[in-house]
Amino acid sequence: MDYNDLALFTRVVERGSFSDAARAVGLPKSSVTRGIARLEKELGVRLIQRTTRQRGVTDAGRELYERVRGAVGAIEEATESVRQHGQEPRGVVRVTAPVDTALMRLPDA
Repeated sequence: MDYNDLALFTRVVERGSFSDAARAVGLPKSSVTRGIARLEKELGVRLIQRTTRQRGVTDAGRELYERVRGAVGAIEEATESVRQHGQEPRGVVRVTAPVDTALMRLPDA
């Protein structure tokens, strides 16, 4: 099962539409629709009922959403936290040099 499809599914349920979910994640609506279709095919059950007038979450979709929303949210928080570590250099920098270099006076910069 593709985690990305689960994440897309939670976005569709939270946003209430494929279009709003697509905008939220920066993907075309067709990609979101295909992701949900893959997830439904893999699970063998319809998660979102599509009609010409409205979209609704099925009972199976509601149950899946309730079970995975916390996990998907936790993974997104964890990955965002880790990304922030790469934005600025951190830590101790150690420089090794011969003693005479340390005694040498450098010109003011």
